[in-house]
This record gives sequence, structure tokens and C-alpha cells, in this order.
Amino acid sequence: MMDSLSELKIKELKLLNIIKQHTHKVDVKIISRYRSHLKKIRSSIRRLESLRSESEKKLETSRKGMNKPSEDPRSVQLIFTTLKDDYSARMRGKIIRQEFLNLIKNHGIHLQKIDTTTFRNKSGKRVGIAVATERKAERWFLGLDKGAFDNAVLLCQRENGEVMVFCIPEQFFKLHGNKMSQSNNQIKFNVVKRGAIYYLTVLGTDSVKISEYIKDFSILK
Repeated sequence: MMDSLSELKIKELKLLNIIKQHTHKVDVKIISRYRSHLKKIRSSIRRLESLRSESEKKLETSRKGMNKPSEDPRSVQLIFTTLKDDYSARMRGKIIRQEFLNLIKNHGIHLQKIDTTTFRNKSGKRVGIAVATERKAERWFLGLDKGAFDNAVLLCQRENGEVMVFCIPEQFFKLHGNKMSQSNNQIKFNVVKRGAIYYLTVLGTDSVKISEYIKDFSILK
């Protein structure tokens, strides 16, 4: 870009000298032709200078980003995931789960895989990761094998593609585990959104609020 810009500026100076020379001869046609060339060259110069300025700004932003400390992962929303309609539920779950693992890995959190849906954190605790899409408005139905996890991560994808992350700690299951719905040797999670609050259906209660567990990644460490 710099070479092209320099060359254009040299051409600009040459044309200015030529125009100046022909001005004394009052050669209107030649002057008009060279001025037309000069106009095009100046337009190209402005465009290249604009591109250079934009490139320098992006480079500066990139440098600042490299020096910026990693932000708290709890303040980071999982990226939007647009999935093809013909994807199976298993494939959707696999893609969203992997995006979540990539996200936390970028923030220094590594989980050891036990099986498709179960992982182990550095503390030795098992973390079950369940995924569901919004098949009913503001409702998500998920499941994890009974006895296979200590803590649970519920990845609930909204209709617009946004994935809400709920990190449910072991203490929650000690308190409510025996009241939660079970089927086919799985613990069932029925997540519902009412207004701006998210709840988990627990038998014998008016549902338990779980908004406080959104992106609380402490159970993953």
C-alpha cells in the first residue's frame, strides 16, 4: 500500500509540473486532459490514505487487545449459534457443548472428558453438561444420567441462537435432588423463563430461581 501511495504522489507532482508548463502555452485541451488525470490520481490517493488509516487503527486495537488481561468469563456470553434445521438433537447438543468447552478453555478452564456429557474439573468433581433448544416458548427440557455428575451445566439455546449458561452447584442437588423429576434413569431439568427470571421446576415447590447461577463458572474449577 505504501509503495502504491508513494508512486501516486510522484505522479501527482509530475502532472502538476506538466500542467504548470502548459498553462503558459494556454493549451486548453492538454491542460484539461492532465487535470482529469490529476483528479483521478488524487481520488486514488485519498482512498489509499483512508485504507492505511483504517488499517493502522485495527492494528492498534489488536495490540491493545493482546495486552489486555483476560476478562472474567462470567461476563462473557456464549456466542450465538445458528444451527441447520436438519441437524439432529444429538448433533445440536454436540456442537453447542463443544462451543461452551472452547469458551471456557479460552479463559483458562479445562475439563477432562469422561464421556460425551460428563467431564471432571481440577477439583475432581464430575460436571454434567446438558443441552436443549427452545422447542416451546421460554422453556427448555434437559436430562443427565442419574448419579453420573456432581455439578451440572445447563446450556439452553434461545430461539434467536443465544445460549444461556446455568452452572448448578452440587449443593443445589443435595437440597433439591430427591425432588427433581426422574425418567429412564435420568434427572430431568425443566427450565422456564418468567419475565426476566429463570426457574427450574422442582416438585413440591413453586419452582426454584436459577438466574443466580448464570455463568457462575466457579464450579468448573
